[in-house]
Amino acid sequence: METKLQSKQQYPRFIQNKPCGIDKFDGGSQERLAKTIARHFCQNDSLDEECTLPRIIGIEGIWGSGKSNVVKMLERELSDDYYFFEYDAWGHQEDLQRRSILELLTSKLIDDGILSGNATIKVKGGGTKTVSWSEKLKYLLARKTETVTEKYPLISNGMVAAFLVAVLTPIFTFIAYAVKPTPTTWWFSLLSIIIAALPVLIALCVWKWAYSKDHKYGWSYMLAIYQDKVEKDVCYETLSEDEPTVYEFKTWMQDISDFIKEKGQRKLVLVFDNMDRLPAEKVKELWSSIHTFFADSGFENVWAVIPFDETHLACAFGDETDEQTKQLTKYFINKTFPIVYRVAPPVITDYRSIFNKLFVEAFGETENEAKETINRIFRLVNPNANVREIISYINEMVALKQEWCNEILMINIALFCLKKTDILANPVEQILSGDYLNGIQTIINNN
Repeated sequence: METKLQSKQQYPRFIQNKPCGIDKFDGGSQERLAKTIARHFCQNDSLDEECTLPRIIGIEGIWGSGKSNVVKMLERELSDDYYFFEYDAWGHQEDLQRRSILELLTSKLIDDGILSGNATIKVKGGGTKTVSWSEKLKYLLARKTETVTEKYPLISNGMVAAFLVAVLTPIFTFIAYAVKPTPTTWWFSLLSIIIAALPVLIALCVWKWAYSKDHKYGWSYMLAIYQDKVEKDVCYETLSEDEPTVYEFKTWMQDISDFIKEKGQRKLVLVFDNMDRLPAEKVKELWSSIHTFFADSGFENVWAVIPFDETHLACAFGDETDEQTKQLTKYFINKTFPIVYRVAPPVITDYRSIFNKLFVEAFGETENEAKETINRIFRLVNPNANVREIISYINEMVALKQEWCNEILMINIALFCLKKTDILANPVEQILSGDYLNGIQTIINNN
């Protein structure tokens, strides 16, 4: 049981800014949407395969509207029969997308026991081999390159020297005899001896050179060519740096789907989050893959869920304000998704309620006097603020409150966080003139 001191010490505290899977709006619109999507999953999977819709849905909503929170609630609704895997496309934008998806997905499925036991892979020659799922993943992600190597017998340096002596000695002896004058002199006899000995001297030089230098195409190679001993051998190297092909990706996902059905595991739900935050080219690339793999035939035991903001998604196809771009974006959305669910933006009463709930979560009941005023001025300055922006604003106040405690009034901290851009641009003039209060001067006096 917490003491009064412990209860006081826990405030102010920061609010978690990631989806929690709880609908904090009074209307319960997100909870209702999650239950609706869950019913669609169950109903579609209960039909005969010929009657089912493609197992892919879109969840449309502006940034910060709660799309990720709806996915969390959907996961809670379907946790008994479906396994959720979230792929952050934005966080992996520098990776090879298909490779990254398969690697992360398969590793997570193995770790959580969804993929267990052995699997089969195709090997060279047309046969199959039984391996673990981890080994199968390594094989899939590997790039196999064909390398042609030449093989020839290696001749020792002693054999090279002996060969030179045997071949060159008769030649140089004949040369020495041919140039011998008549009558002979002692110095020319010495020259004849030196000429006859040249093969031995050359052999010694070759011996020394062979041991002091690695020469690829030396005597061994030339003699091997002469004897037709050069052979070509095909070798295979494995380098893990290639992107799986479309065929490999489809085959892999089909293997996972078949394994889930065979072992009676939970169906898989792939969530492609933050796709609309990617650069234009990355959006097109990933969208093409999603459409190819899931929008047409799909996989019997795999669902795909794509949260997106249509306005920001349009940036991938041109100027989002252009009417032609908007139409093109709608075409791609309609072509990809048989069903699109929309996360409705909160109404004004929801904004007031959610702000108060989050404020109490951060400050408890210690700042009740200032709560309503802060709520009003924030909504006046930011009439279209989403939940994420409200949380960011409250956390900024928490940071300053922790720093200054009771030395600065809560309302002044709230004003500074709200108008800091104007104030910091020219502090003296803004504060003395009260210009930074534009829009809220009927609530806050310039005192």
